[in-house]
Amino acid sequence: MNNRDTHLTPEAAFREYVRKMRIDGRLPKHCECRKPLIDRFLFDMKVTNGLTNLWDINWKDNKKKQIHLVWFATASGMIKYWDELPDGLTNVNPHLPLMMTSETASVQKSATVTMGAQAMPRQQMSYQHFIKDLNRRSSEDQYFQRSVRMPGRLVVDVNKETYLWYQKETQSAYGHPENVSLLLTVTKALDIDGALLGVVGLELTLDCMAKIMKKFGCGPQDERRWCFLLDEHAYIVYSSLNTSISSTSGFSGGEAGVPKNFDLLGRWFGSVNRITERTMTLLLRNNYYTETTYVDYQAICKQNEMVMYTAGAAFRVNAIFGSLLQIWNRLLALLQNFAIVQIFTSLIHPYVDGLI
Repeated sequence: MNNRDTHLTPEAAFREYVRKMRIDGRLPKHCECRKPLIDRFLFDMKVTNGLTNLWDINWKDNKKKQIHLVWFATASGMIKYWDELPDGLTNVNPHLPLMMTSETASVQKSATVTMGAQAMPRQQMSYQHFIKDLNRRSSEDQYFQRSVRMPGRLVVDVNKETYLWYQKETQSAYGHPENVSLLLTVTKALDIDGALLGVVGLELTLDCMAKIMKKFGCGPQDERRWCFLLDEHAYIVYSSLNTSISSTSGFSGGEAGVPKNFDLLGRWFGSVNRITERTMTLLLRNNYYTETTYVDYQAICKQNEMVMYTAGAAFRVNAIFGSLLQIWNRLLALLQNFAIVQIFTSLIHPYVDGLI
C-alpha cells in the first residue's frame, strides 16, 4: 500500500486495500499507480466466480481418478484452487513415530539433521502444497511460463519436491507394494483468439497416469513394449519400465520410502542407454526435437599468463644483467682503443740514417 506496508504479504495488502476502499469510497493515494493491476485482478475474480462450484460438482470423478488438486492462474496474480485427498491417501507421513507426527504435522518442508559438514535428509513429514507452498507467484512460476510458451498443448511434469502417502501399503499400478505415491502435474494455457486467459492445471498420482497410458497400450507390466512420455526438452515424465531407484534419482527426502521403480523419471531420454541414445538421434533427424549449441566464449578466450617474481629473485636477475652490461662495455672500450693505436702508427713513417 505504501512504504510502511512493505512487511505485508500480498494477501494481507489486498485485504487492506479493500478495507480502505470500503471506508473511504475512493482509491488510496499510494495505490493509484497500481490501479490497472488491481482492476484486472478484481475482474479475474469476478469472471471466475463459478469455478469453485464447477469443481465441487465434478470432484467425485476427480477423486476416483486420484486427482487431488486443480487450479486456475491468471497473469494478474489471481490463483484459484480446489484440493481434496482421494480415498486411501494422506498428506502426512503415516510412517513417522506418533509423537513426531503429532508435533510436526504442520511442518511443510523436509527436515535435515547436520552431522559435521554434511547435511543428511530426513523423512519428509508432510505434503508440500503445489500452490500454497511451491508456486505462489502465478505468471512468474515456471509451470505458467512453460504452458504459455506451448499454447494448445498439455504440459506434463514430475513433481519431485513432494509426494503423498498411502494410508496402508498398497499395490501400485507397477505391481509393487508401495507406501508413497509420486505426483505429476498437467497444465495448459487457455486463450481466446490468441489472447491469454490463464493457465489451468491439476496434480494427480503417477498410478493414475499409468492407468491413462494403459488405454493407449503403454501401461506398465508389459514386457513387449517400453513406453516413454517425454516433455518438450526430452526429459522423461512417464516410463512403463519396471526398474529400481538409485541414489542419484533426485527425489527429495531420500529415506522417506520413495517408490522403487521410478528412477528414470526426470532423466534426459538420450542418456538412459544406447537404445535411447540412438532413438534420440532419430528424433532429432526427423525434426521432433531441435539441437541448439551454446558456446561460452569467455571460457575459450585465454589471457597471457603473467610471470610473477619474488623480490629476492628479481634482485638476483638484475645483478646478473648488470654484470653482463659491464663486461660488454669493457669489450667495446678495448676494441676502440686497439683501432686508435693502429691509425696513429700508420701515420708515422720510420727514419733511416744514410751513410755519406
